[in-house]
This record gives sequence, structure tokens and C-alpha cells, in this order.
Amino acid sequence: MSASAAFKAEETAPAKWLQAIIVAYFCLSLGLNNGFILGGLTAFDQGFLETLGITNAQLKLRDTVTLGVIGVFAFLTGVLVDKLGALRVLVIGHVLFAAAFALLSRAQSIEAIYGAQALLGICQLCAGYLVCVIAVSRLVPNAKGLAIGLMLASTSLANGVLPSLNADLIEKYGPSTTMLIIAATAIPLIIGALGVMTLKPMAGDTASTDAAESAPTSGPTLAQALRRLDFWMVLAVACLSFFCLIGLVTNLALYAGAKPLNDPASAGQFFFALFVVALITQSGAGWLADRFPLRPMHVAGLTLMTCAAIGLALASSPKSALVALVVMGFGWGFNYVFVQIIIPVLFAGAYLGRIFGVIVLAEALSAAAGPALFGKSLDIFGSYQPILLVSAAMLGTATVCAFVLHKSRPAA
Repeated sequence: MSASAAFKAEETAPAKWLQAIIVAYFCLSLGLNNGFILGGLTAFDQGFLETLGITNAQLKLRDTVTLGVIGVFAFLTGVLVDKLGALRVLVIGHVLFAAAFALLSRAQSIEAIYGAQALLGICQLCAGYLVCVIAVSRLVPNAKGLAIGLMLASTSLANGVLPSLNADLIEKYGPSTTMLIIAATAIPLIIGALGVMTLKPMAGDTASTDAAESAPTSGPTLAQALRRLDFWMVLAVACLSFFCLIGLVTNLALYAGAKPLNDPASAGQFFFALFVVALITQSGAGWLADRFPLRPMHVAGLTLMTCAAIGLALASSPKSALVALVVMGFGWGFNYVFVQIIIPVLFAGAYLGRIFGVIVLAEALSAAAGPALFGKSLDIFGSYQPILLVSAAMLGTATVCAFVLHKSRPAA
């Protein structure tokens, strides 16, 4: 690049402080959205069971409702992003977040909970990683990998912190008031999204950030993407890895108590090891993606997940299972970040939302199958070893797909 071209590129790039503000906002936005909906809601489970007189199966069906809604509306959300821009869709998501938690604060039946969970499913689309990854990839021209990695790491942090915070708030204020407090957190997030829209991202440019993140007019269409090998490879990696990870996480407490471990008390250590390691890895994975080719790192991450699944299947003590979960956390941290990074790299353009929506739809369906099939393994065989060995085979397949996906591709 010539000196004049380099000067021009530097002149038109968003200031570093502005990029830092944008990334910080999206870390907060995605972290609170994901953390309150996933981990944070578990703090209310015992209260719902006691006050509504429902079974565990009835309560946990809410997760199936959420995932089903995500699958149904994923493509439509992608279309909205392409038409309206990611920031406007993000505002819609935060409004739905407030409405859903306000409904939960008044829920007097399991049907009301299911209705609120359906709204939260749409919220997880409109204010979840689909929209946030697209927005950040368009708003932050420098260090995209680091930005996306930090944003995804914020979800792990939130899921680790918010359940205990909610429990403290419930003890002090009661469940209904705590729900309303959570609903109120949407207000600063909406104001923040509107504020990001008004920022001037380009030096000497009067265009708003919202205009800057609006979908460009080029890029592959959905039909063109469906004819490309890299689309099917990234879809396979996402679906296979999400099935295994979600199936494992939702059954981890039961895994600890099942044979041959027979140690339910170790479940807390298992969750801590998996998510803390994933948090650390996600934070560094994005930085590495900005500097090195993705293929060797992504293949290594999925190889670690494959080895971890085998280790969990063969573990004979809580200590050996804990080591396998640490390895799983490393592998998952790399895989999760790299999948989100590569999608806007491969399919940037006017139809990125639609293409991303199709991938999220498939992810949601595979994730929804994971908990049930993992649980079925325990029912039929009395252990999780068979499904963990199947998971290892699936993750091995995902590793091969990642190798093909990144073939001859430079750093993201």
C-alpha cells in the first residue's frame, strides 16, 4: 500500500476510542441479554415449581419453546436485519426483552411462562449474537476478531455471574420485583443502541453509524450461498458442535451423578471449569484470529473438543472428567468464536442477514435435539458413554469440515 493510500485509509477509519465504545456497548448488550435469559432464569426455577405446582418436565419445556421459536423466526430476523439494519432490530429485541420479563413477573400459570419464553426466543434473535455479530462486523473495521471474541466472552461471564446475582435480588426483593428490575435493564440498552446510531464513525464523514452498518449492496445472495461448499461446511461445523455442547451442558449435572462417576456434588466444579476456561479462551481467540490463519486454530479447537468427548465417555472419576471438561472449554472457546467470525467474512453483503438466519435456524434445531438425545442415552443405557462416543464422532466430522472450510483462506 502506498503512503498516500495508507494515510487515506487511516483518515477514514473510525477512531480507536469510538470502536472501543461500540465494542463495549455490544459486550454489555449481548452479555445481559444472553445471561438473563439463559443462566439468569434458573434462579427462579424453584419459585415457579413451588408457587405453580408444576413438574420439572413442564418447567424445562420452556427451553424447548424458546429454541423452537428461534428456529421458526431465525430466517425472518435475518431478513429484517438486511432491510432495517442491525441496530434497529437490536432495539426491537430489547423492547421484547422488557415485555417478556414484565410478563414473567405476573405469570400465574405455566402457559403464561411459555408465552413469555416465546417472546424471549424472538428477543434472543433480535438482540442475540446473530444481530450483534453482523453489527460489529460492519461497525468495527479494525480488529474484528478481537471485538467479536470479547463480545462472545461476555456471554460466558454473564452466565456465570447473573444466576447468583438474581438469587440475591430474589432473597432481598422477591421474584416479581426482581423480574421487573431485570426488565428495566432494557432501558439503558435501548438508549445505548440509539446512541450508537448517532455516532459519527468516520473521520470527516457525516454519515451516522446506523448508515455505516446498513447492509451493503454487493455480496452473495442466499441462493448463491446455498450452492457454495463453504456454506455447507460452516453449517455442518456449527450444527455438529452446537448439538454436542448444548447436549452436554444441559445434562452435565445428571452426568456427574450417573455411573461411573456417581458424584452429584461435583457438578458445580464441572460447570465452573467448562465456562471459565471457555471465557478465557473466547477472549483470546478473537485476538488470534486477527493475526493468524483460522484453519490450524479452528481445526485444533475442534480436535480438542473431540478428545474431550472421548475423555468424558471414558472418565472413571470426577477428577478425570474435570480434566476433560477443561479441554472441552478450550476447544469450545475457539470453535464458538471462529464460527461467528467466519460467517460475515464469507458472506458479507446485502444478504448476510438471510444467510446467517438460515445457519442460526439449523443451529437451533440441532441444539434442541441435543438435550433430549443425551437424556435418552441415560434412560436406555444407564450412562452417557454411548452418546458421548457418538458426539466424539460428530466432532471428528466437524474437524474435517473445518479443515475444508478454511482451505487456502487467510486470517479473518
